[in-house]
Amino acid sequence: MRIFVAGISGETQSVKTLHSFNRMVIRDGDTKAVYPEAIGYVTRRLVCDEFLARTEYDAIMLCDADMVFPIDTLEKLRARDLDIVSGHYMKRKMKPMQSVWSRYIPPHVWPSMPFLDIPKTGMHRLGNTGMGCVLIKRKVVEAVRDAMPKLDSPFATGTVPGFDGRTFGADYRFFVWAQRLGFEIWGDASIETPHMMLMYLSRDMYDVLGHKEKNIDYLNDIATQSKEIHGMNDTVLQARKEQLELHLSEIEKQIENWTQKKLVTTGQLAENIAMQEDPNNPLPEGAKKIGNLPVFGSEEEVTAAQRPPKTGEIELPKFLNQKEQQNAFANRYGAIDGGDVEESRKKD
Repeated sequence: MRIFVAGISGETQSVKTLHSFNRMVIRDGDTKAVYPEAIGYVTRRLVCDEFLARTEYDAIMLCDADMVFPIDTLEKLRARDLDIVSGHYMKRKMKPMQSVWSRYIPPHVWPSMPFLDIPKTGMHRLGNTGMGCVLIKRKVVEAVRDAMPKLDSPFATGTVPGFDGRTFGADYRFFVWAQRLGFEIWGDASIETPHMMLMYLSRDMYDVLGHKEKNIDYLNDIATQSKEIHGMNDTVLQARKEQLELHLSEIEKQIENWTQKKLVTTGQLAENIAMQEDPNNPLPEGAKKIGNLPVFGSEEEVTAAQRPPKTGEIELPKFLNQKEQQNAFANRYGAIDGGDVEESRKKD
């Protein structure tokens, strides 16, 4: 199978991501090139036209050049020998982070359910994916082209019949058309391509930062939109179910945090009681003991109890004027020794 590998990029790009694209292994007969001519959806349309014209290629691999590709990405996808197969990556967003993969819940309708527990191994039937790391056989692209209105492009943005007249991106639109024609989308979870933003987004970061729980509002949007468009269906029920599960998970975490705080407070309380029962550490003045706890009658008593214990009054010298103060300091040796100043200085 000869593959046309296209890197979709803007005019400026990260050296790291381009280096990973250039290092990706291809075979004799394949071709690989970066296309920085325009913004993504325009470039994909141009690339699609070139691929369809170059009939010597059996499949096209689309790569977003702002991602880091493992060196064996193409070989892994090629080995699956599927009509459409995608590697995994995260959407280019942080609030919250989301997988580009959506789950397959038949019949496939918009909006799609996201992967909240993102898989790291195995093959997975997908409801949709992006065009950032995907291998598509020629027969799929040609079938979608032939099913569309004339002058439309398989990789163009636009509407999808039966989807409420909404405009969709090239990736979602193409894969909806493909599935309507009987093709399946699969994801290879062994391929992870970190997506560059302010940092490289990956499913490991998604797990570490706990972004699964942050998708509660997104699930609510999916359920609301799906119900408005399609009425009550499996997507609505699944979204509501998982939304409640995330709420429950958040409550359980809060209970666990409260339990930990209670244990810490109880430990501190026990330590304070033990200190109060120590004969060498009597209760502060003004406190009365009820059970094992001191009780104060007012805020003033509490404040007084927090002051350090008195160890004796210290009287500071008082001077009538500056000259008297200077004389006192000049005679400091005599004041300390209780004797003659000159004799005191001789001792030094």
